Amino acid sequence: MLKVSRKEKICHVDSSKFNKVGQSKIFNLNEVDKVITDNNCDSEKREQLANFCVKLIIA
Repeated sequence: MLKVSRKEKICHVDSSKFNKVGQSKIFNLNEVDKVITDNNCDSEKREQLANFCVKLIIA
């Protein structure tokens, strides 16, 4: 899910959805300001998100 406010774009995603191919492309990761996911997000994915300058929030 992507939530767009006036100031930022926030993506809520379950960590099991990372590295999966879907039927359609919704947005590019470089368009997102924050990603909120669960604590099963591995360190490799956390580093990849940091390389995109995305703020990662573990909830």
